[in-house]
Amino acid sequence: MAKLLHIWVSLSDKHHLRRHSISFPGTRKFVSDDHDFLLSLARAEFIETVRLVGSYISLVLTGRCTDAQLRDFSVYFTRFGETGSDERRWVMTAREMDGKVDKMERLVCSTRELYKEMIETVELERSLDKLSQKCRCSTSPENLRNKILLKKLKVKRLKTSSLWTQDLDTVTLILVRSTLTVLSRIKQVFQYFSHSQNTGFFESNLEALIPPPSTLGNAALTLRYANLVVIIEKMVRSPRTIGPDLRDALYSLLPVSLQSKLRSRLRCVTSCTVTDVRLANQWRMALATIVDWLSPLAHNTLRWQSERSLEKRGGGSTDYFIRSSVLLLQTLHFAVTEKVETAMEELLVGLNYVWRFEMEMAINHYHHGRID
Repeated sequence: MAKLLHIWVSLSDKHHLRRHSISFPGTRKFVSDDHDFLLSLARAEFIETVRLVGSYISLVLTGRCTDAQLRDFSVYFTRFGETGSDERRWVMTAREMDGKVDKMERLVCSTRELYKEMIETVELERSLDKLSQKCRCSTSPENLRNKILLKKLKVKRLKTSSLWTQDLDTVTLILVRSTLTVLSRIKQVFQYFSHSQNTGFFESNLEALIPPPSTLGNAALTLRYANLVVIIEKMVRSPRTIGPDLRDALYSLLPVSLQSKLRSRLRCVTSCTVTDVRLANQWRMALATIVDWLSPLAHNTLRWQSERSLEKRGGGSTDYFIRSSVLLLQTLHFAVTEKVETAMEELLVGLNYVWRFEMEMAINHYHHGRID
């Protein structure tokens, strides 16, 4: 439900999508400058998310419903995706959906709070058991019992206002109608219907999310590069803290192709003097610019992966209700490998010069102090 609400709100302002998701500087620099291509990636991810929600509803909920129409939602959902046919009139108008949003938000928030309180109650009960087994304890069991009682009262109240006490058919119908409505909205916003007659709607959409051969995602290097960029970002912020061990460790983490390019570049610059203040400042400006492009993509990559990991753990965890605010196109997944490696090469060469310059200035300052 939280996922559907997030997508619905994200799609309510197409201009917001264009300004903040598609016009992300790093995305335009390292993924693509093709506006339509980036929109197609956003559309594909939204549709895939809805497909996963629909699959979850079919696998976990509808089979336990008493309503026969809900039980065959899986077939209906697939047909609706391919043809847009809605003979049961489950798709809501935008006004109807907006009217449901507040109620669904309250249910999600109450359910999130309910699970949080239930987990805390269990933890307090465990603490009470441990204290009760000890002859002497610093905390009065009576105080702990009162806390548990208050927690249980809160849990009882939250159950009545959350999904906990809702009828399964009622909740499932809300999810079914919302899923179809959100999918319909995606089609309208992106003016998209199935680019392929040979495959189904969801299958052809899924193909759009397969990263091209030239990308980090295709080479399974997305996370590796994201972590490297984060490390380099810290080095750029404070080059004087870089020691030989850290440099060696960073170099060992680089892919072989990047190591080779870097060796060739550094061989040409290590013999040069590093006393040019103007050149050092130019490198600092260049490093800051490249980091401003790459760093958000790297952090988004780690965040995207973390959110998906939490979702896979899912279940009754409060973390399951997390709202993803990062699209795959805002990560390094679709970034062109050659572009990223070139940028990182520049970062490391420039960082090498700035670090050597800083060390040289520090040595000169030390010697001047000694002479004075």
